[in-house]
Amino acid sequence: MKTRRICAAIVSVILAAGLCTGAIYAAENKNTATPQTAVSADVKTGNAAAASEKNETVYIIAGADGSADKIIVSDHLKNTDGSSVITDNTTLSDIENVKGYEEFSRDGDNIVWAANGNDIYYQGTSTENAPVGMKVTYTLDGKEISPSELAGKSGKIKIRVDYANTLTVPTEINGVTENVCVPFAVVTGTVLDNDKFRNIEVSSGKVLDDGDRTVIAALSFPSLQESLDIDKEKLDIPDYLEITADVTDFEFGGFYAAAESGIFADISLDGENTLDDLKNAAAEMNSAMAQLMDGSSRLYNGLTELNSKTGELIDGISALSEGAAQLSSGAAALDEGAAGLSKGIAQLDTGSSQLSAGLAELDKNSAALNEGANQIFASLLAQADSQLAAQGLELPKLTADNYTAVLDGAAKQIEQAMGKDAAAGITAVKAQLDEVKGFCDGLNVYTSGVSSASAGAQNVYNGTVQLSQGADKLKDGASSLKDGTAALSDGIGTLAAGGSKMAEGISALTEGAGALNDGLIKFNDEAVQKLVDAANGDLGGLTERLNAVSDAAESYRSYSGITDETSGSVKFIFRTDEIKNAME
Repeated sequence: MKTRRICAAIVSVILAAGLCTGAIYAAENKNTATPQTAVSADVKTGNAAAASEKNETVYIIAGADGSADKIIVSDHLKNTDGSSVITDNTTLSDIENVKGYEEFSRDGDNIVWAANGNDIYYQGTSTENAPVGMKVTYTLDGKEISPSELAGKSGKIKIRVDYANTLTVPTEINGVTENVCVPFAVVTGTVLDNDKFRNIEVSSGKVLDDGDRTVIAALSFPSLQESLDIDKEKLDIPDYLEITADVTDFEFGGFYAAAESGIFADISLDGENTLDDLKNAAAEMNSAMAQLMDGSSRLYNGLTELNSKTGELIDGISALSEGAAQLSSGAAALDEGAAGLSKGIAQLDTGSSQLSAGLAELDKNSAALNEGANQIFASLLAQADSQLAAQGLELPKLTADNYTAVLDGAAKQIEQAMGKDAAAGITAVKAQLDEVKGFCDGLNVYTSGVSSASAGAQNVYNGTVQLSQGADKLKDGASSLKDGTAALSDGIGTLAAGGSKMAEGISALTEGAGALNDGLIKFNDEAVQKLVDAANGDLGGLTERLNAVSDAAESYRSYSGITDETSGSVKFIFRTDEIKNAME
């Protein structure tokens, strides 16, 4: 038991290092850096420049039910101008410089650092609720159960993670003031032991099974459905994660999650008025299509009547002339409708181009997410190196590629030399590293999915370009048809001389006109009307909501406070407690 307690302490230190990277900077730098001077008189009087940028990471250490136990905030003030002093605004307490010896003075929420040209890295604690709340509920065999009661149980398990978004911004939408939530994208991940979990199913997300463990990664957007006011039956935006499985001797390593709003800040449709243009184009297309169908229907009816009267050729010459006139009118309507259709497709081409560009922008954030996860894992490896060395173990430097072989080899040697209990600490360290490595791999799977979606959107755009080219050809062909039918009307006198041949031609033309009319009706029902309904329905009111959501994301710059002159970004990292079986 003593060995297990030592192992647990080592794992706790490694985990704390991963959640509080600023502390690592402090340990690495305070041994070698030259102490800075105390805060000068000028600093205390407030003659200081604001930081150009403030990057904030909020670490939420939560219980197994998702409720926050402790909130640690790590801030990086970028001193782009190399100022001697930097002003900041913060509500944090227990502030500590974690990467240097620069000192500060404080007056309420105003804080001034003697930066001496350096960036400032500091951390502190907060008791304020985060704008994104996490709630984890557990159900065993259909009944809700507390985490403490669940350890060691067997049966049908359901684990559900719900996110609550409480940060709203008053925004005017279509003349009405509404509270729009600051949008957050939340990536949630966990690793399940396949010896204990079987028949694993996930409501939404990505599942990766390597045979021994199952990695789950899911993307959620809390309150985005309500902010955009989109019917779930038309588009269901995920805001929770639900895992079901058959479990034996329940144990659970907990969840990791990362939430950020910055990916929504660049979404804007104001510049091109794409959806408004689409609505106008759809209206023109609908009008042109109605004229085209009316002309086609009249053409077909006229030719049917003409075909039944071929025996009365001489008496029906005037009726033939009228039918030719209708044909010319219908062709003119077709020409007008084809022009409207071409214009509408051109607008669709513009919209698909913007969709492709938007997904490409989202894909840009994938590298940052992966880099952040890899940095956390690298920090864990470094802390593990230090702890193992402190125990007198001389092992190669741990990397993502070698840590499994190195730790397994060390554990085997210690077990052979000192017994299985002596090697338990190294085995536990490796298990913790495996969990975090699994989360990193799951995150890589998610970002790969975003990249694939971006490529797919580009293919859609390429297709609309080809469709636009085809519509232009249709327009040219309709124009030629209009000119041809006008000439046909002028040549009615010539047709009168060839009575029998004309009768055969009219019969064939009647069949063709019927097929044309049927085809136009089908095209109108299956394509044109759906486009018109979409443009005048949900899409018509979506422009302002998308822009409102984007503005809300751009307005949120800091959790703990920031000066007006400073740009900022903030992300939230969640880690829930594990659930261990005390009997093992």
